[in-house]
Amino acid sequence: MTNLLITLEFPPQTGGVANYYYHIVQELSRNCKIITLTTPNQPFITEDNLTTSIVLRRPLLFTKFWPKWLLTLYQTFKIIKSYKIKLIIIGHILPLGYVSLIFKTIFNIPYIVCVHGLDILAPQKSKWQTFWLKKILKQAHCITSNSNFVKLEVIKLNIPADKIIVLYPGSNILKNHNQRPDNANANANANANLQTTQNISPEIKYRTKHNLTENDIILLSVGRLVDRKGFDIVIKSLPTVWKERQNVKYILFGDGPEKSKLQNLAQQIMSQSGKPHHIIFPDSLSDLDKEYYYKLSDIFIMTPKELKYDCEGFGIVYLEASQSELPLIGSNSGGVPEVVLNNINGLLIKPDDINETAAAIIKLAQNQTLRKTLGQKGKQNALEKFQWTQEVSKLLNVIQNT
Repeated sequence: MTNLLITLEFPPQTGGVANYYYHIVQELSRNCKIITLTTPNQPFITEDNLTTSIVLRRPLLFTKFWPKWLLTLYQTFKIIKSYKIKLIIIGHILPLGYVSLIFKTIFNIPYIVCVHGLDILAPQKSKWQTFWLKKILKQAHCITSNSNFVKLEVIKLNIPADKIIVLYPGSNILKNHNQRPDNANANANANANLQTTQNISPEIKYRTKHNLTENDIILLSVGRLVDRKGFDIVIKSLPTVWKERQNVKYILFGDGPEKSKLQNLAQQIMSQSGKPHHIIFPDSLSDLDKEYYYKLSDIFIMTPKELKYDCEGFGIVYLEASQSELPLIGSNSGGVPEVVLNNINGLLIKPDDINETAAAIIKLAQNQTLRKTLGQKGKQNALEKFQWTQEVSKLLNVIQNT
C-alpha cells in the first residue's frame, strides 16, 4: 500500500513543523511506502532525494484564484492516479483537510490528520472554519497530536479521545538534522567560515564574534520571532536580572515578523541599562550556527504566552536544548509542561510574568551546580522519553491496520 503525506512545511524550510514531518517520513519509509507532496524548493525542483522515499514538490496553492487549495486538489488527484494511493496523511488541517475530505467522500480514501496547536485554535475565530474543522476531524480515520495538551483541545471539539494518538517529536533532531542533503551547502559554508583559522574551536570564534567572555552567563532562545513565543517578556526581564548578575548576556536566535519590534525593544532596554552589547541577534542562522549556539550557552529560555487562538503545542527547541544539556526555563502554557519538567530538567513559570522570568534566570545564573544537574537530567529525559522510532511506531500501527 502506498501512502501520501501532504504538507506545506518540509525541509529545506526550517522550523519545528518541517522537522517533524521530515522525521516522520524517515521513520515510516523504513516500514512502508510513502510519498511526500510538498511545496517547491528553491531553485524549483519537482522531485528530490531528501529522504529515503519520494518527495514530490509542486505548487499547492493558487496565488490569485480562490479557493487556493484547488491546486492541491489537482496535484493530489494526479498523484493518486499515478501511484495508486490508498491512504492520505495531511499536515495542515486547513486548507489541506478540504482536499482529503473530498477524496474520502468521492473515492473512499481514508485520511489521517496531524495537528500541532495553532492549526486547531486559529480556525475557531471563524464559525465557517470551525464548522469545516470539526467535519474534517470527525471524518478522519485517525488524528495525531504533538502533545496531550493539543489532544485535549481536539477533544473539546467533540472528537472521541480514542481516535487521537499523541505523537511526540523525537529528541535526535540535531544529530539527524545536519545529515539532511538540503542543508549540506549551508552547513558546509558555515563550517568553512568557522575553520578559516586552525587550532581555534568554533565555540571560541563565536565568543570572539559577540564579545562573550568565559565569565559570561549565556542565555539562549531559539525560535520563530512571533508574539506567542514571549521573547519580549524575556527582554523586559533583563534589567532586573542585570541588577543581580551583570554578566548575563542574551542571544535570540531566529527570524520572523516580530524581529524589528524585538530589536527595537532590545536596543531601548540596553540603552536604558547601560549594557550596549548584552542582547544579541545573530545574523547567520544556519543549522550549524544554531548547534554551536546551543553548545556555548548556559541556559535555554522560551516562555510562551497564553493567547486565545494561539499556543505552543509542544516546543521542539526544548528537546534540542536538552541534547546540549542546557537547563530549561519555560512557561506553564500549552504543551510546554510536557517537556519542561519543573525542578527536574528546568523551571516552569507563569506566562507573561516579567518578575517570575527574571527570578528564574537569576536562580540559574547564580547556581552552576543546579544548571548542571537540570541539564544532565534533561538530556537523559529527552533521550529516554522522546524517540522518533518509538513515537512514529504508533502511526505506523494505524497505517498497517487501515
